[in-house]
Amino acid sequence: MSQPDFADVAVKPPLLFLGAVVAGLLLSLALPIGPGLGSANELAVAVGLTFVVIGFALAAFSVRTFTRAGADVVPGRPATTLVTNGPYRVTRNPIYIGFILLYFGIAILANLGRELSLRMRRTNRTLAELA
Repeated sequence: MSQPDFADVAVKPPLLFLGAVVAGLLLSLALPIGPGLGSANELAVAVGLTFVVIGFALAAFSVRTFTRAGADVVPGRPATTLVTNGPYRVTRNPIYIGFILLYFGIAILANLGRELSLRMRRTNRTLAELA
């Protein structure tokens, strides 16, 4: 029995990250903690925008590198080539890293303190269990 030559994903990664941003915004509106949405100070805005720009640039550069190599970015389609140049020399999933940086920047800009702290605690707990 042969395995399919593509990632069988239930939810496309961009939709997953968009869903997380929307859920975080709704959570902040439903259960306001701290100063509230849109109340980030100048430093937070600068840091948030920096993360957004770097995340978007990394994701865009990664997609461009992928398509220039003749590979298909859509996870449900068969793999046609192995990309090992550009950001793929450093990490296997630079598009996901770009999404995470973008999400982090949006969270800072929207002042999603609760969402970020919950995610960080969950990540730290998972990393502690793996160690």
